[in-house]
Amino acid sequence: MTLLLPLSAAAGEKSSAAVLTLKSTGAVPAPVQKRFDQKLRDAVKGHANVVDAAAGEKVAEGRCNESACLKKVAAATKARFVVSGQVSNADDIYKVSLTLYDDATDKVTDASQECELCAAEEVDKSIATAVESFKAAFAAPLPPPPAPEAPKPPPTTELTITSDPGGAELNLDGKPAGKTPYKAPVARGKHKAVITLAGHVTETREFEVGDRPTAQEFLLQVVATPATAGGAATAPASQAAPEAPVAEPANHRTAGIIMTVIGAVAIGAGTYFINLDGQVTCADKGRKECPDVYTTKWVGAAAMTVGGLALGSGVTLLVLPKIDAPSETDTPAGANRRRLTTGLVFSGAF
Repeated sequence: MTLLLPLSAAAGEKSSAAVLTLKSTGAVPAPVQKRFDQKLRDAVKGHANVVDAAAGEKVAEGRCNESACLKKVAAATKARFVVSGQVSNADDIYKVSLTLYDDATDKVTDASQECELCAAEEVDKSIATAVESFKAAFAAPLPPPPAPEAPKPPPTTELTITSDPGGAELNLDGKPAGKTPYKAPVARGKHKAVITLAGHVTETREFEVGDRPTAQEFLLQVVATPATAGGAATAPASQAAPEAPVAEPANHRTAGIIMTVIGAVAIGAGTYFINLDGQVTCADKGRKECPDVYTTKWVGAAAMTVGGLALGSGVTLLVLPKIDAPSETDTPAGANRRRLTTGLVFSGAF
């Protein structure tokens, strides 16, 4: 509603009315039209307080007799009623057509009067009669204001809270909510749940509920008691879990393979150097033309010695993995060093 009424109108006094200029069509002289317009205003004053309609004239669109146009006039003039009309003359038949708009009820009422071969005084009576037909509409009380709409409750979503073990006390958003399992619609948004159960650690969790059902599961931990902790500390050694056996070092086989290969290569190189000893250093020439000869016998002997030791150690590591087994406190590196020493001893025996 755009109507703004003074307090006096609510107390039973006349309501305000804006009267638009009476339009004329046909053979209605301007002075006569002006007289009819004044007669219309005088007739409306008997039923309502006529207000200045200048602001309403600016928003009126030609003959303003539709509710949309009349509502704009009521808003511009701050009047409850708006009166609009026209008088026409065709072949000396005068017709008066009036429209009354009540902004309080958004209701439009029409009235019309005709007279043939009428004088101006008789047209004045037709205007007064048409306005009089609006008497009941002018006297209608203001409708009661609409009751304010009750605020809509916020949208809710189903929430399920469970705990293991069940039967725990639930505090939801600072209020007791019974025991788990819990299932009920809650407002969407952030929530805070506190789960309490005797003998178990209290759990606190913050979460958010959206537009889909939400489930929260709590796994409660048992509180460790001093008796339980002491008993675990003083348990007899005979009941202690057996220690895991020390793993047999696995890299001694790799070392054995490497040493065997090195030994074989070294022996092959030593054999080559021994065979090379005494040969001339120049190709296609005898001793006279190329007196220098290879002296590689001792190099070959040293290479064969080293190769024999490496080959013996490698074979020992591969063939005799159980010799000198590691103790429980030994490390894999220490076990391999001991096997290597054993291999060197065996290779020396060879």
